[in-house]
Amino acid sequence: MGWARITVRIPDDLKWEMDKHPEINWSAVIRKLLEKYINHELNAKSIDTRIMELLNNYKNDIEKLWILHIYLTVLPWKKSDVLETAKLIFNKDMTDVLEEIENDLNHYGIDVKDYQIRKELKEIIDSFGCLDKIYLEVIDRIKKAPEDIKKGIWLLTLYINENVVWIHPEGLNRTYKILTGEDINITTELVKLGLLYKGIYSSRAYFFEHCEIPEYTYDIAFEISKGNLLYIEKPSRYAIEKLLKDEKVQMFFKWMGRAYKYIEVYGEESIIKKELEEKGLKLSFEEFKDILKKLIEEGVLIIDYFPDRRRAGRRSSRPAEWEYKITNDALNYIGSIVFDLLKEKDKN
Repeated sequence: MGWARITVRIPDDLKWEMDKHPEINWSAVIRKLLEKYINHELNAKSIDTRIMELLNNYKNDIEKLWILHIYLTVLPWKKSDVLETAKLIFNKDMTDVLEEIENDLNHYGIDVKDYQIRKELKEIIDSFGCLDKIYLEVIDRIKKAPEDIKKGIWLLTLYINENVVWIHPEGLNRTYKILTGEDINITTELVKLGLLYKGIYSSRAYFFEHCEIPEYTYDIAFEISKGNLLYIEKPSRYAIEKLLKDEKVQMFFKWMGRAYKYIEVYGEESIIKKELEEKGLKLSFEEFKDILKKLIEEGVLIIDYFPDRRRAGRRSSRPAEWEYKITNDALNYIGSIVFDLLKEKDKN
């Protein structure tokens, strides 16, 4: 390998500092800095170009755009989750399409196992307008969905907020069954619409199925919460005011004691009965279930799920739990109602 000579101009004070360390080979330091800049900075700029070329080839192919987005969202988990989600969305096996995408990523030198590159690729997909195509397709599917599935879509929006990036199917499926009486795996139906992506969470303490929430689903949830798309305006202040006047509902909230309450999955009924008795609440379990259904129907309460935790390091094991949780919008209304009642009390 030959060597070339370059001239670098630097300020006098920097040269003075360098002269204080004659033991350092400054040529080697500068050479390493130049190599680092070329390998990282210039290649980082070129990766944008390569990504744009890839997306330009995909811009009219919603199958490849969508599967690429699933692939980037579900990684670094199993590829089988990507294929399962894609099969549910497109109602056919998409193995060949995913292989084409992986070959294209290799061809353009885009290593999606690198978190930063994966993040950058997702950001460019969004800014390139690719998510808009998927968003519009999902909106169209929502409009055509049967009424029982639309109830599940509305229910999903009650679980979503800015702090939630995935949901556990067990909680949503159970809440949906209480709401409708239908024994439907609603999370699978929501994946078919494209509102959720299937995935697996695995660590030393946990291993469970979950559903990732794509970026565009947050926008759809916001539209639905404003009464658009599904025209379900729940929870409502009027309905909550009426519920709060019911003595049995008041007992239910006394049982909860706060905005959320955890109950072990195994032995749930006996635990609830025991707690109602210990708190002196004259509420039978059948009445409890009736109130639970009313609260869910009005968008006041949902049931979430936390899987069992294995012992890992200093953390002890923990059994699976249901979380009875008042929804964010309902909490806002309840707070407003209580505040108004206090003001009215002061006037009197």
